[in-house]
Amino acid sequence: MSTRMILLGVLGTSLVAVGTIWLSCNAWFVLHAVRVEGTVTGLRGETDSEGRAIYYPFYSFEDRAHSRHRHRSGLGWNYWNHKVGEKVLLLYDPERPDRSRVDSFGLLWLPPLCVIGLGIGFFCALRYGRGPDVEESSEEG
Repeated sequence: MSTRMILLGVLGTSLVAVGTIWLSCNAWFVLHAVRVEGTVTGLRGETDSEGRAIYYPFYSFEDRAHSRHRHRSGLGWNYWNHKVGEKVLLLYDPERPDRSRVDSFGLLWLPPLCVIGLGIGFFCALRYGRGPDVEESSEEG
């Protein structure tokens, strides 16, 4: 077995495992979270290592106990669809309201699914990117 095949197998397995754990954690969070309407209160622009602007939204919401919370999203993008003052659907952990996320397919489900897909891509490269298992021998006679 070649080093390339081992590397592709390890990378594929690792990415599928990480993506599956991430997906499971998000599913657990969604099942136990409380949905509330929040408001985008600001956007903070930061520069990534390649000099591109990445925007992190700030949003506020009121929990069941009528306490106000303001958080910065953990995920930043090079653009943000929501404007300051716009209402968004949020999810928060009722045990720890400081743990909250925007309820969005693109923020909750798409990143771990992409990681899993990348891992599957490595498996496909492992399976279909190599030559025949047995070299044909030419017999004269």
